[in-house]
Amino acid sequence: GFEVGLSGLTNITSGNDNILMGYQTNSDGDENLIIGNDSNTQLGSATANQCTIIGHNSSANASLQIVMGYNADILNGGQDVLIGVNSSINGSAFPTFPTLSTHVGSSGTFVGFYNQSLGYNQTINGEDNVALGNFNSITGNDNISIGNGLTMATTQSYAMGVDSSSFVDYALQVSLNNGKLPDTYLDE
Repeated sequence: GFEVGLSGLTNITSGNDNILMGYQTNSDGDENLIIGNDSNTQLGSATANQCTIIGHNSSANASLQIVMGYNADILNGGQDVLIGVNSSINGSAFPTFPTLSTHVGSSGTFVGFYNQSLGYNQTINGEDNVALGNFNSITGNDNISIGNGLTMATTQSYAMGVDSSSFVDYALQVSLNNGKLPDTYLDE
């Protein structure tokens, strides 16, 4: 392997063909590329192979992960892409199963698999969900959230809107402020 930076070799216990650049970078796996301080491809006893990590204090402990950002972490799963700040993908329920999740944005938290997200402060807990926008929260499976401030605890719902939380299962819904129009629209 190739190591550059202070303490680049401190924690390497095994692994081959790694490229590590930065202070206290760490890899116990094989064929990893890590650029950034305090970043690693090993948390606890799990070993990750063929990961790309670019950023400060970022990590992955499963193989075939891409992590770019500050305080960005992928725990278990596999074949995930995480780009952002203060974000995480957690496939703990599926430690040997590829979770195939993707998040681009900051302050995102994802538990489950096959979840996709684009935006700020997204929270997804379940599988096969998509969130586009900001401040969206999904708990359940097979949901699509498009907008800002949407909270869904549903199955197979498709929601578009702003600041709404009254969604039901197996539905397509459009909602603005839980169905309440602002006073400015009531005067017209």
